[in-house]
Amino acid sequence: MEQLDTEVELEPLTPLGLGLQTTNIGIFVTSVQPGSIGDIFGYRFGDQILSINGQPVHDSDDIRRIR
Repeated sequence: MEQLDTEVELEPLTPLGLGLQTTNIGIFVTSVQPGSIGDIFGYRFGDQILSINGQPVHDSDDIRRIR
């Protein structure tokens, strides 16, 4: 099994109730607050965030730019 070298940056819960982790391979959901908008929309632990409002995202800078 190949080991990936990743840099990790944890983000606080977003307004959607999601905890996010940014690595050098993308943005991933690390937690979902029960009853939050993210929970209602079906986000789950491990989901990868590929875009926000139709705009591709690759790191936390992209998320801040779109907000």
